[in-house]
Amino acid sequence: MESALQFLILIAFGAVCSMIANGRGRSGLIWFFVGFIFTCFALIILLVLPNLELEEQKDVRHHQRHRRLQEELRQERMKNQAFRGHAKARMDIHDAALGVDTREQASPTPVELPAPPPTPEIPIVEGNPSELPAEGWFTAMPGRDAEGPHSIKNLVDLMNSGEVSKRTLVWNADHDPEWLPVKDTPLKEYLT
Repeated sequence: MESALQFLILIAFGAVCSMIANGRGRSGLIWFFVGFIFTCFALIILLVLPNLELEEQKDVRHHQRHRRLQEELRQERMKNQAFRGHAKARMDIHDAALGVDTREQASPTPVELPAPPPTPEIPIVEGNPSELPAEGWFTAMPGRDAEGPHSIKNLVDLMNSGEVSKRTLVWNADHDPEWLPVKDTPLKEYLT
């Protein structure tokens, strides 16, 4: 009687392992025998192993998303090429109307702001900052595009808000022929 009960327990472990394995995308027959032989150890191992059905569903979703993104990228490239062709055609029409050829004049590399001098000399300016030009100020951080023109009032407001610091480059055609950091100009008196 006792051996029959042990045999039924082994069959129960095998059946439970088989059902769980089928639900997790694994072979029910193999896990029946593994559960029959190793009982609770097989059940613990089966519960620790990843669910193959969920992994396969993730892979399918990943591949579908990858294909969709590839198709979107291909369509965007086609739109971009069509737009570039349209833009070139319009530029050719404008060039013909103006009698110029901008394709030959186009620079192959973007124009960058000149780098500030390594150690600029502090300019000697007579008078106080109120004698600075009221309009036409441009600002730039090294390596970025210039912003402006600003009025002196707007420039002072930018300094007070912290958007313009002592390292910000400034230039005004009526004041100085080159870009200088704010700290090297009379504007430094406005820094807070």
